[in-house]
Amino acid sequence: MIVMHDADLSTLGVPAEQLPLVQEQVANFWVSPWYAGLLGAVERVFAICFHLSAAVLVLQAFTRKNLIWLWAAILWHAMVDGIAVAAVSMVGPYWTEALIGIMALISLGIIFALRDREPGLGTATGVAAVASGATDSAK
Repeated sequence: MIVMHDADLSTLGVPAEQLPLVQEQVANFWVSPWYAGLLGAVERVFAICFHLSAAVLVLQAFTRKNLIWLWAAILWHAMVDGIAVAAVSMVGPYWTEALIGIMALISLGIIFALRDREPGLGTATGVAAVASGATDSAK
């Protein structure tokens, strides 16, 4: 966008009928606050947290052999999408990202609540046993 700030857009191959629209979009970019461009990056970080939590919920359907976890993942996905779509038209992009951020924190809670822990890794002796190659089955 820095290149397009003062560039003659007609020389960049933009069709003549689309030139006013492109000029308007470039002008809108330059009058928006600097942090508005970061919303997309922040949203991607939140989306990664959410998608990991949904994957963990689906994984539970296989590890626990119970389809309720699959339905939980589907409902969680529908709820997050529904809230995001409704919020963007009701409260705007910044508050929507705040809501998605809260859901990303909930997603991290899901990930950490459902993670499997290796037996003995919570203690110093368990870490030393893993580092030395010893396992509970070898004892």
